[in-house]
Amino acid sequence: MEDVQPGSNQYIAGYKGKDTKKTTLGNNVSISVLGDTDQTNSTAYGSDNAHGVLEAGDNLAVTVNAKGYINSFGLSTIGNDASHKSSTTVGDNLTVNVTGNGTAYGIYNGDGNGYADTTIGKNAAIAVDGTTATAISAIGSNSTVTVGDHAVVIPHGSKNAFGVYNQHGAHTKFMGAVEITPSVDDDGTSYAVISGDDGSLVDITGAGRKRINGDLYSRDNGTMDLAMDTSDSALTGMSKIVNGTTNIEMSNGSLWNMTKDSAVTNLSVNSGATVDMAYNKDNYQTLSVGNFNGNDGVFYMKTDLASETDGDKMTIDSAAVSSNGLISVYDKSLVSGNPVMGAKHLLMVTDKS
Repeated sequence: MEDVQPGSNQYIAGYKGKDTKKTTLGNNVSISVLGDTDQTNSTAYGSDNAHGVLEAGDNLAVTVNAKGYINSFGLSTIGNDASHKSSTTVGDNLTVNVTGNGTAYGIYNGDGNGYADTTIGKNAAIAVDGTTATAISAIGSNSTVTVGDHAVVIPHGSKNAFGVYNQHGAHTKFMGAVEITPSVDDDGTSYAVISGDDGSLVDITGAGRKRINGDLYSRDNGTMDLAMDTSDSALTGMSKIVNGTTNIEMSNGSLWNMTKDSAVTNLSVNSGATVDMAYNKDNYQTLSVGNFNGNDGVFYMKTDLASETDGDKMTIDSAAVSSNGLISVYDKSLVSGNPVMGAKHLLMVTDKS
């Protein structure tokens, strides 16, 4: 390994390559970092690749257990400009486990200036535990993270947990099946996927099962594309948009269990795919759709028809010609046992087009 450097009281790393031309690791390599410090502003890395090229084979295992460190990283890849790019390429069956009592990252790519690329093969498993836990962080223009088929992403935070956090023009792409399951302690903030800022893109459209157990959030001109095309694909969460773009395509019996009020820029529901607004039994919800198209999709919605005001509601700005779907209504009277008498009217779907 060329230019591998030692750590200090405030810094530890299993591998450090600074301005290296290229470092190659074979198959079945393990990197383990164990640290316990009371030094302020301390940082721990499994791999700290800054302005270099790192290539690893199959079955790379990275474990970081860092107590007292303000930041802990599994695989970090940092570029600076077009002349100081950085890349990390890993084969199949990568495992990353990062545990810290500060901010913890599984994959960290790009930083403020971008110019970094991380490419991971099939069957990656990324688990992170910290005060704020981010499994995949991609930052900066000219910065990409590409993850192969059958990835599992599991962050847990005592205050915040993020599956994918994409910012400042970075691109993150999943090539196939993926599971993203963030969890957070009480009163914390958790998102499965965030795409923020101009040029940012999170692409989850590869073929295969998608299991996303958490909320989606696009903001500040960031974009998110999600395609669920198998009967065992499911999103359980809300879709939040604040000046961003979120596109969701559903088909072949896939399912969206909608947990809170949601918005989608472009929504396509086809061939038995289901949007279940009745999944949240405690509150009536709204779904705002910019552009809708689809055929033979299903929408489950709950109502209190007797009130003539309360119920799940959907608003569509524009619907494609000949689009259709089935609405299945579950009324409160079915629970109360009090039948609704007389003529009652409740508008559930508004199609502005």
